[in-house]
Amino acid sequence: MGTFPDVWGEGNLFALSGFENKTNWLYPVVGTLLENRIGFTIHTEREKTYWIALRSGNTTSELIHKQSSNCFDHFTPDILAGDILSLRCGIKNSNIHYLAVPLSANEILIRITPLTARKKVTIYFITRIVACKKIYFTKSTFTIKTDTDSVCIRTNRRPDNYLVVDSMEEVGRIINGNVEQRARSWDGDKEIRYLVLSKTINGNNFYDIEISSKTQKGKRRTPIRTIIDARKNFYISR
Repeated sequence: MGTFPDVWGEGNLFALSGFENKTNWLYPVVGTLLENRIGFTIHTEREKTYWIALRSGNTTSELIHKQSSNCFDHFTPDILAGDILSLRCGIKNSNIHYLAVPLSANEILIRITPLTARKKVTIYFITRIVACKKIYFTKSTFTIKTDTDSVCIRTNRRPDNYLVVDSMEEVGRIINGNVEQRARSWDGDKEIRYLVLSKTINGNNFYDIEISSKTQKGKRRTPIRTIIDARKNFYISR
């Protein structure tokens, strides 16, 4: 083991550390890592699960375990700690850097940066919502409402496409490129729904996805590099 913790494990805690900032029971954005996908479940009143999948040419991937035929060929952790996830992953010589950091007690930022790519890489960001009542998109924000709470998802660049489906089978068809006409919003009964955002990235342009349990207006943010350095220094100093 190196300087930093680097083991991905189902159920590992992912949340804002009380060492760095104030936590708040009113906005308990506390997550646990998934078993076989790069992502996490946020344990708010109604669980919401977020993960990514990649598509490069005709090859797709959303799992990290080698036992599966549908997995990331490359999975290299930098640091996998309770308040920062930093790793490289990819398929078919198309690699990305995945960074996820809680910014506050109610806000998480995911940053995806292309590293090497022979072909354009399409990133799929999937959200599974329990007891979903409404999903809609305005300007740069997706708003998800359940019967008891809500969450906002913002991206720094508008997705190429976004769809709402009601099963993992449909999510799989979207990731594999079999995109048919599907709903782009939802307003109905309290059921499980999946929101799938897709964005093709290349060059050095990063793709930011911000998850928040309440509205953030005009908030000045600490530079991401400063946050990363502070959290790594916690381990280095010990």
